[in-house]
Amino acid sequence: MVISRFKKGALCTGLLVLFAASTAVATSVKIINATPMEVKSYILTNRALRNPNSTVSLIPNYGSSLQMESSSYETIVFKSAKKLRVGLFGESSVKTNRDTYFSISTPLNCVGVEVSYFESTELYNPNKGKFDDQITSTDESEKIILNKIKLHFDGGYTNGYTLSHEKGKKGYPIEKIELHSPAEKAGLKVGDIV
Repeated sequence: MVISRFKKGALCTGLLVLFAASTAVATSVKIINATPMEVKSYILTNRALRNPNSTVSLIPNYGSSLQMESSSYETIVFKSAKKLRVGLFGESSVKTNRDTYFSISTPLNCVGVEVSYFESTELYNPNKGKFDDQITSTDESEKIILNKIKLHFDGGYTNGYTLSHEKGKKGYPIEKIELHSPAEKAGLKVGDIV
C-alpha cells in the first residue's frame, strides 16, 4: 500500500513539475462571459478539443495561486496512447503517450477566466535511445483550440463589441461593449454604428 501511494505521489508531482515548467510557454486566452465551472464543463464534454479515447485527470488548485495572480487554478489533463513504429525500417512497435493540458484560472480582479492549453507527447530520442516528453503543440495550434473555446462563450467578435442583428439606415448599431476590451479602450459606445 505504501508503494502504491508513493507511485501516485510521484506521478502527480511529475505532472505538476512538467506543467509548471511548461506554463511559461503555453498560450492563453481570457474568457469574459463564463464562469470557471462553465469553461471546465465545456472542455470536459467537447470531444473536438481532445482525442476521443483519452482518459481524464483533474488537478485542483495546483501551486501557490496567489503567486500566479489568480484566486483559483485547476488543470485538466487528457491522456491518450498510440502505437508508433520505431527503428530504421519500422521493425518494432512501441506505445507512446500524448497528454493534453488545459488550465483554468480566475484572476484576482475577478474579470473573466484565463484558459491556457498545450500538448505534450512522448517522442523517441535516438541520441538517448529512449522516449522523452516534449511539447508538440505550436503557438498557432494552441491559439486555434483556445479561440474555439472563446468563440463558444464570448461570440465571434474579436474587438470587444457585439452588433445588432438588424441593420439600420447607416449600418449595424453596437448592442454591447465588453469591459476592458479594445472597443472600450477606443471609446466606442453602445448605439454607435458600424
